[in-house]
Amino acid sequence: RRVRGLCEKCKVAYAAAPYGLQQLGLGPGRLAWKGRRQVSQRYTVHGFEYQYVGQVMPAQPTFYKAGGCEVCNKKGFIGRRGIYELMVIDDTIGPLILKNADALTVKRAAVLQGMDTLRDDGARKVLAGLTTVEEVLAATQEDVA
Repeated sequence: RRVRGLCEKCKVAYAAAPYGLQQLGLGPGRLAWKGRRQVSQRYTVHGFEYQYVGQVMPAQPTFYKAGGCEVCNKKGFIGRRGIYELMVIDDTIGPLILKNADALTVKRAAVLQGMDTLRDDGARKVLAGLTTVEEVLAATQEDVA
């Protein structure tokens, strides 16, 4: 999916509210759950340790919102950025698919194996200051798992 990218010239920083963190799956309970998952080796990149979104996060993260300047025609956004999820079909997911399990069951099993959802990738881009919380929530409103 695509989300609008913030204009680097006029984006406005603000302290992340607990509600915004919770909506992005970065609340304390959700982060603790992510830390307890048994991550499959297939979701790691050779030579790099897997880090789920929010694993390394400042105590008070900074989010950004759209400003408005001459560069972006007073809109606060320039271009679009992709948010992605990648499901590896492994020994856990393959049998579920062969048994015609519903999509939610397959997705939940993949998340337990370490898959980052669309919302997780969107949260990563919000923390990096590339887009807004509202953009990610609008693009991932049906993203449940």
